[in-house]
Amino acid sequence: MKKDLNELKKLRASLRKIEDTYDHYKKFFGADGTMRKEENVALEKMKGSISDINAEIDQQEEKLSFGNSFSNVINKSKEAFSDTIS
Repeated sequence: MKKDLNELKKLRASLRKIEDTYDHYKKFFGADGTMRKEENVALEKMKGSISDINAEIDQQEEKLSFGNSFSNVINKSKEAFSDTIS
C-alpha cells in the first residue's frame, strides 16, 4: 500500500511538470496577443486531461489512505484505552 502511495506521488510530480509545460505553451501561444483556435483547442484538451488525471490520482490516494486513516483511529483508541486503565 505504501508503495502504491509513493507511485502516486511520483505520478503527481510528473503531472506537475506537464502542468508547467501547459503553462509554457499557453504563454507561448498567447505571446503575440492572439491565439489561434487550433492552439486554444489543443490547450483546453490538455487542461482537461490534466484535470482528469489529477482527479483520478486524488481518488486513488484517498482509497489507499483510508486504510492508513482507519489504522490510525484504531491505534489512537487503543492508546486512549490503555491510558484510561493505567
